Amino acid sequence: GRGRGRGKDRRGEVARERERVCVIVKARMKATLFARAMAARILGQSLVSSSRSFCSGALPVQCRPPQQVLVKDGGLHVQWSQSHSSFYHRDWLHRNRPGVLSSSGQNMQESCSNAPDGIGSATLNGEKMTIDIVWKDEGLSVSEYPVNMLLEHDCSSEALNKRKMQRRPTPLKERNGGIVPRISYERVTTSEDGVFEWMDHVMRDGLCIVHDTPCHEGQVTKLARRIGNVMDTIYGEIWDVRLENDPINIAYTNLGLDLHQDLVYYESPPGLQLLHCMKFDEGIQGGNSTFADAIQAAELLRKTDKEAFDTLVRVPATFQKIHYARASPVHLKYQRPHIVLNHDEEVVGVFWAPAFEGPLQVPEAQVQRYFEAYKKFAHLVEDEANGLKISFRLKEGETVVFNNRRMLHGRTSFKPSGPASATRHLQGCYLSIESFVSRYNCLLHSRACQNLAGSESRNIRVGDQNYF
Repeated sequence: GRGRGRGKDRRGEVARERERVCVIVKARMKATLFARAMAARILGQSLVSSSRSFCSGALPVQCRPPQQVLVKDGGLHVQWSQSHSSFYHRDWLHRNRPGVLSSSGQNMQESCSNAPDGIGSATLNGEKMTIDIVWKDEGLSVSEYPVNMLLEHDCSSEALNKRKMQRRPTPLKERNGGIVPRISYERVTTSEDGVFEWMDHVMRDGLCIVHDTPCHEGQVTKLARRIGNVMDTIYGEIWDVRLENDPINIAYTNLGLDLHQDLVYYESPPGLQLLHCMKFDEGIQGGNSTFADAIQAAELLRKTDKEAFDTLVRVPATFQKIHYARASPVHLKYQRPHIVLNHDEEVVGVFWAPAFEGPLQVPEAQVQRYFEAYKKFAHLVEDEANGLKISFRLKEGETVVFNNRRMLHGRTSFKPSGPASATRHLQGCYLSIESFVSRYNCLLHSRACQNLAGSESRNIRVGDQNYF
């Protein structure tokens, strides 16, 4: 009887040992697959043969082996060079260990899962360019972190400051001398390279003109769908900017429009706006399009009047669209400050639309300071002497595409100077900022994987309140 008992114990020990080995093998297999995926991405190769496949994950960064790897202070200390080191906390490493992401990019861990008691050891595998961590748990599981993955997510002061500088937009006048970039309709509609060049102009400069757009109804949405789905709003998917007898928007008059953004009373205002010039007769006097970089305007206010800047960051304005006498009545109100900062005091959003602001509803003590700051910002964005404002006359067949979150837009008043039948007719539509950013990033990845021109581009701050 005792012999049979000892035999059962022995078989139990063997089963547990097999289970422990299986856990280690599975962990190593997952880590190896992840390392292969990272290597394929770095080398510009795809793991899956498909005409639509492209490298997944974040953009490749320069791969270099660290000088030293140490386990200390509850995490991993990596010395990249004499002057550059990074620290990765144990919980961060466990949450982001290779093998926990599904093929759709979702983290498959339970949100309340705990990291092991600690890291047993960490070693650099120079051949595979991974840092291999052995966890202090019952199974002594192993996680292999590609060096590039850790570099990509380096949160040292040096790395964060570098990324911060890369995301700062450069004013159009500094980049192109104030000249609005242009691209042909054919280039945009017949090649992915053309779409990328177009979107890269908008990402970097805030706007771009697509010339030689056929002057037919609906061409503006055809252009927009090269990026993503057209955004449906209270004006529909497509709308016409021309004189109307009973306008539902002052844009449908001949009045001048101060610089502004559209639909700021939405929780998430449109990202891109496209305006296709269908007809602009020579007999029309005025009607020039005007633009100004809202982020640069906010930074100029901070530089020239910090108190006014702080007021517009702190005191929320009222944005509204209340109009019942229309086919689809509208009642929208949204309260938010004009300027939004992230945790590093960087401007990540600006909201400015004087024609769509309702009564201020804040404590009485804040009212005077708000209107003093408001007037200073209003004068700043409209002042042509500071170099923020650009103006040009659209021509028939031109489509101006601009980032509504970053670029304020307006127009000068207009009137017929010749025949009374002279016409100014634009057709427009919107895209969400998410459609724009996602499409741009996917094209950027594809180009990086194929080593194509432009793959060194990066996301510029687009005014979507993203803290990155």
